[in-house]
Amino acid sequence: MPSGEDRQRRAQLANARWELSQTTIYAPANGTVIALTLRPGAMAVTLPVTPAMNFVEDEQWIIAIYHQNEVRKSSRTRKRKWPSRCIPAGS
Repeated sequence: MPSGEDRQRRAQLANARWELSQTTIYAPANGTVIALTLRPGAMAVTLPVTPAMNFVEDEQWIIAIYHQNEVRKSSRTRKRKWPSRCIPAGS
């Protein structure tokens, strides 16, 4: 049976491991950090005055909402600067 000192050390080790796991920041997606304001010893908080980092995702999406009549006036043969795909609402 472990002594009280052994239990205390195990509890301290478990707490240290948990605290270490809380120091890792994961990105929400694949991308690049373009500005990092954190420095060693700084604390990241939930609602900061300035963000801890600015992040740009590798994949960009543009979502546009058109009325049905506007889409009907568009032609597939008309030149576009971007690929378009119509997805019906509710799909």
